[in-house]
Amino acid sequence: MFRTVFHSIDGNKVKNYKSLNRAYKAIFEWFGNHGKDRSAHVLLSGPEIGTETYRAQHEVPYKPKVKTRKLNHGMWVKVRAEVLKRDNYLCVRCGNGPQKNSKRAVEVHHKISVEEINRSVELTYLLYAPSNLETLCDLCHLDETIKQNTSRNSPD
Repeated sequence: MFRTVFHSIDGNKVKNYKSLNRAYKAIFEWFGNHGKDRSAHVLLSGPEIGTETYRAQHEVPYKPKVKTRKLNHGMWVKVRAEVLKRDNYLCVRCGNGPQKNSKRAVEVHHKISVEEINRSVELTYLLYAPSNLETLCDLCHLDETIKQNTSRNSPD
């Protein structure tokens, strides 16, 4: 049995967990709700570990399973329209687009890819952040996607 004592500005809460991993998960999630409380900390004790103290979420040896977040269609349509308008419906790389009588379609591209964003809870806001989006023509978008996939799959 693993005993946790959650300390925050709101008071103390004691909980017991059957597994160490479940205790770590609970502590990780608790800091997600209490991270701004500078006095927040957790004491964890158990047979395998003695007593451990955690003062921030990043200290907890727990990695949450990252669920793939799909783009919310309504939000995406709105942000996509804003980015296209901001970039004058032109590719920011080569300048082509419907405004220049080009037959090339323009698309909105994530500078930090959706796949990379899905690997980190902290990056979720980038799915809809205009600063992470740019208008590219279909050829520049294809070129950029190939570059991203190549760099992601190459060894460091």
